[in-house]
Amino acid sequence: MIVATAGHVDHGKTALIKALTGTDTDRLPEEKKRGLTIELGFAYHHNEDIAVGFIDVPGHQKFIANMLTGIAALDLALLVIAADDGPMPQTYEHLAALNLMGLTRAAIVITKTDRVNSEQLRTVIAQVNQLVANTHFAKSPYFYVSSLQGDGIDLLRQHILQCAQSGPSRSTEGNFRLAVDRRFVVDGIGLIVTGTVHSGSIAVDDEVVISPTGQRARIRSMHQENRAVSASSAGHRCAINLTGAAITINTVAPGSWIVHPSAHHPRQLFDGKLRVLPSELKPLQHWTPVHVHIGASHLTGRVAVLTDNKIIFPGDEGDIQIVLEQSIPVIWNDKFIIRDQSATRLIGGGHITDPNAAAQNRAKPWRKNDRNAHGLSSANEALLQLATLHPEGYIATQFLDGRNMTATEREKLLITLETELTRINSGDQLILLTTLRWRQLNDECIELLGSFHDANSNLLGCPADVLFKSLAMNIMKPVFNAIVTQLCRRGLVKHRGQVLHLVDHDPRLSVEDETFLETFLALTPEHQLCPPVVHEMAAKMSMDPTDLVQKLDYFSAMGKLIGIQQQRYFTPAKIREIIRLTETLFAADKNQGFTPADFKTATGIGRRPAVQILEFFDRSGLTLRQHNHRSMIAAASDIFGD
Repeated sequence: MIVATAGHVDHGKTALIKALTGTDTDRLPEEKKRGLTIELGFAYHHNEDIAVGFIDVPGHQKFIANMLTGIAALDLALLVIAADDGPMPQTYEHLAALNLMGLTRAAIVITKTDRVNSEQLRTVIAQVNQLVANTHFAKSPYFYVSSLQGDGIDLLRQHILQCAQSGPSRSTEGNFRLAVDRRFVVDGIGLIVTGTVHSGSIAVDDEVVISPTGQRARIRSMHQENRAVSASSAGHRCAINLTGAAITINTVAPGSWIVHPSAHHPRQLFDGKLRVLPSELKPLQHWTPVHVHIGASHLTGRVAVLTDNKIIFPGDEGDIQIVLEQSIPVIWNDKFIIRDQSATRLIGGGHITDPNAAAQNRAKPWRKNDRNAHGLSSANEALLQLATLHPEGYIATQFLDGRNMTATEREKLLITLETELTRINSGDQLILLTTLRWRQLNDECIELLGSFHDANSNLLGCPADVLFKSLAMNIMKPVFNAIVTQLCRRGLVKHRGQVLHLVDHDPRLSVEDETFLETFLALTPEHQLCPPVVHEMAAKMSMDPTDLVQKLDYFSAMGKLIGIQQQRYFTPAKIREIIRLTETLFAADKNQGFTPADFKTATGIGRRPAVQILEFFDRSGLTLRQHNHRSMIAAASDIFGD
């Protein structure tokens, strides 16, 4: 269990932890000299099988950023108030921060009781009662202690141990994430980072990523609660010895995260729910510059207010988007605090609802519906709503990343939804569609093909692109390709080259057309993958190029040819051979993909036709272009049939 102090400077937080654990958490010479906590201090108490980690936070207003780091992942707070002072400015500020972070478990500790009489103590208790009345801690127990004399310490320690024993255990689900609050180098050992484990678990020799920079490292050794361990998990303080290529103290910046490779998804903006403190004197305006605290990270950015009136009044909660000046690997439900531009006061805080939000269209009504769905605590319900809201297909990959699910957890979730949602895999993207919508689209495609056959009985089928564009509502191309594949597997549709047709519709070429096609194909040598352009072929056949294109388009509609931009017409066999070479090329480097130059070299096709073919593959849904590289995201049979 992680316990942190909170409260005004010089109210005895450090002395309290020393009385509870025997450890003086002030380690810096300057802290000793000034009698003032500056950086976070750490201490541990072990009792049989119970381990409690204590975080001592600074109480001075100048070091509020360090305090916010200390309370980022707590199980229990000790709100410390000196009996001779009563509540002071940072008492209010720290209490507000704890409340904004959503913490519900606390103990109120009145210190320095040996310095006051009973009347003063009653006055302070009344002040504290009023202070916590409208917070999560209104019913928290009170403890009265003198850290120097030891009064009340045993009773408080016993309460903390009971909380550790009876409190809810931390879930270890999700990928490993540790917020780095300290890093230093030990001679002969190397780089050490310390922090609180926010989620998941990790073991010695595991590979991790330093986020947001993305540098990989390996865990050489670990300590947890000042003891050497082979593994650690959520809810513990942990010190990790990192090793790897070019790992130095500068490799890990303050506020970095150490994460499982699957949790490395840095983002520069996110949607969330924000509550503005009642103590604010004016509403929070749209695009207000702020300081943002998440985990151990302290960043700057702006708040886009997404309420209808573009403001959030003091004491109210509203939808916001925070746009940061730097990236950070946040996930769903991460808590955050914002301070004003001068970093002198708290404005409010909340939690992240969509860590993958886009800057575009954030004020649109459909985005509001999406935000409401993302805000649901149940991932099952959220996915069902999002799939319903997106009948064109919902890309769920980023949603699952944002919920920080391991591969096993993702599969378990999707299995529970398999009767309600249809999965479509497109490269590394997972697309979801409601089962009802999936069935509707299958039926619609069958009806459209039937209508096409009635109107064009002399043609074999409808070009796939024409059918795709004829649907009543736009859908994603991978969704359409998956529907076509499903209809073919069910034996309802046949897919030949670029055309689709119902199985009982099978017109044939006339003898004259067969002869013409043979003549045309004979003009391209068998060993040559890429045929000449149409106007060259037309010259060889003594035809007008326009008339030849019309004829070749007819052959394409009969499944005999595959035309690209009405420039070149390939046989299905030649396209199949080009795809085979492309598959081999992509298999050589699936992470990076391949460039047009790579494709040109592998196929022996000239630069211009190579680019035309690749663009045709992109439009068909066979490949996906990302900058100058391409990946294959579908099987050839799903795009061009048999």
